[in-house]
Amino acid sequence: MRTRRTLLLIAALLATLVTPAHAGLDDNKARWVKRNPGARIHWSSPAIADIDSDGSDDIVVGGLDGLVYAYNASGGLLPGWPAQAVVAGGPSAVASSPAVGDVDGNGTMEVVVGTGSLEVQNQHGGVVVFDRNGRRRCAFQTGDKFNQWTGGGPDGFSDGVFNSPALGDVNGDGRDDIVFGAWDHQIRAVDHSCRQLAGFDNTDTVWSSPALYDVDRDGRMEIFIGGDATSNPIGGSHSGGFFRSLRFSAGALHQRWVRLSTESFQSSAAIGDINGDNRLEVVTGAGNFYCLTQNRCGDSRKVWAFDLATGNDVAGWVGGRTTRYNTFLAGPALGDVNGDGRTDVVMASQMGPRGAVIAFNGNGVPFWEKEPAADEITSPPVIADVTGDGGNEILIGTAGQVHALDGRTGNVAQSFAGDRAGLAHKSAMAVGEVGRGRWAVVTAGFDPSDGNAGVVQAFDIDRPASRPWPMHGGVARRLGFLIPPPPRIPIDACPPGRVPEDGFNDVNGTHEAAVDCAVWWGIARGTGSGYDGDRAVNRAQMATFVARVLAAAGVSLPADPPDAFTDDEGEQFQVHEPAINQLAALGIVAGKAAGIYAPGEAVSREQMATFLVRSYREAAGGEMPRERDWFRDDGPPHAENVDRVTTVGVAGGFRDGTYRPRLAVRRDQMASFVMRLLDLLVAEGHAPRK
Repeated sequence: MRTRRTLLLIAALLATLVTPAHAGLDDNKARWVKRNPGARIHWSSPAIADIDSDGSDDIVVGGLDGLVYAYNASGGLLPGWPAQAVVAGGPSAVASSPAVGDVDGNGTMEVVVGTGSLEVQNQHGGVVVFDRNGRRRCAFQTGDKFNQWTGGGPDGFSDGVFNSPALGDVNGDGRDDIVFGAWDHQIRAVDHSCRQLAGFDNTDTVWSSPALYDVDRDGRMEIFIGGDATSNPIGGSHSGGFFRSLRFSAGALHQRWVRLSTESFQSSAAIGDINGDNRLEVVTGAGNFYCLTQNRCGDSRKVWAFDLATGNDVAGWVGGRTTRYNTFLAGPALGDVNGDGRTDVVMASQMGPRGAVIAFNGNGVPFWEKEPAADEITSPPVIADVTGDGGNEILIGTAGQVHALDGRTGNVAQSFAGDRAGLAHKSAMAVGEVGRGRWAVVTAGFDPSDGNAGVVQAFDIDRPASRPWPMHGGVARRLGFLIPPPPRIPIDACPPGRVPEDGFNDVNGTHEAAVDCAVWWGIARGTGSGYDGDRAVNRAQMATFVARVLAAAGVSLPADPPDAFTDDEGEQFQVHEPAINQLAALGIVAGKAAGIYAPGEAVSREQMATFLVRSYREAAGGEMPRERDWFRDDGPPHAENVDRVTTVGVAGGFRDGTYRPRLAVRRDQMASFVMRLLDLLVAEGHAPRK
């Protein structure tokens, strides 16, 4: 596809501005501002994550100077950063938004960025992976399909990765892979060492960032991504765009389904249940190439919603819904913006110097469309409560300011620029806990009046009522919707084809396989009348379940632990008392009060999370990772542990975004909880395979 205009690169230095005494959106003052001459932070969106593993989230973003910057909560550069994004030769410009995750499974975060841009010529494109200290772990170099700056033939430089890589396990080995599209026409999955697992020929350039989701629950995430399409009389290819769903199988990426448009798909996608039918949908915008070059604009102003499993149009979205301008680059965001408890779709559009934001309900009916400023909008919308009113706002960047639009009306609730008025904001904002107990909106842009210096700002906000939005697409899988990852499928602990039937006639449905496996390991047993899967688990029974998991993992349980409690000696609890005392000695369980265990009390989902986190710590010798605050309905003292078991897939939430922490755990659910934990321990080498 023909390229856009080429812009200039400025040399890289670093300077710091003074932090105001009082900072926040309400007084339009940033907590801190970082100015990077020459960085021109153009398309790269900041990401919030604990880069250096100190327990406090940091901020990472890329610049067109070929550097990736990482700041701590106070605005200081982390040791080893900024880091050079080198694929081959010298550093290459970063237009891609960083993806942050533990791709090598060592318990610390890696930063993944694409390299190559239209603004800076004669640099190599590809993907670079950094460790927490800014060291380059590996890089993948793309192919040289054409000259991306002139549209001519191969020029000796590998073609750029403009889009933002997504992280997720696409081959089912239990580790996150790196998925991205490139201007060399390829959609690729590479592993944590940057070795290609598989590729797919899109036949034209790929701008759209991929979104990942395990649709069929087979332990492998499917890929959802848009691409360009140029008519080729020889190959008979399509003119316009492809939107594809791909899956990994037998060492290759295979197409599950494809949708065609008369306009290129250059917008990223978002995944969620937008209409409450308990089926997931993928929502995407379009592009603007054929509208600008051939005046073929019918599909350029569209937003589509496809069924995630089949690719069919979702009811209310047949043929796409129309926006005011072209839906180029700015991917949709999903969330409840009007306060009715249902998922809405928010999209930005632009044409020349104009930009608009539109909100649809899940059935495709628009309920407002606004132009927050007389400027283009390529900034992907971010949904979060940033004003403290309990409702969600939509954050959108334009030239000069960032706007928080009221989710109910679309009116500008607040605009802010800090002391850097006039910045161009073309990337998404990030919202998260930047420093313990300190929440912030982080913006990134460049200053045309100051040599296109890159500027990063952090604005304090109150703790939002909504979940945070820490990176482009919300999460590293680029879902555009903050839903927890699906629970893991126990494959390592429960090898397919090896686990026998449990022999119980009263177990079926979602948890049947987990019960089979728990019985196989000797962790679960019947009750005399069957398995009684729908019966609530009490605290005494829970202790026995967990103690058996630890024993299966090779943990040495105390042979003669002290008698920790006085209320677990009744006849109905005697069989569980040894396990209760063993877990108490290890610090895994605690009483409700001095000497009181409450053995007959039902175990809640939030208590279960804490028991499992402590068990993992005992078996693995380290802390279970916590990616972020996943749920709105959990709270102290178990909330962080709920986040941990959710991050690693030992537990999951409900489709409405809740965890329901006080709901009692049933016996069949307990089997799934403990077998996912054991599977995690086996996969990480902390427990033997059976």
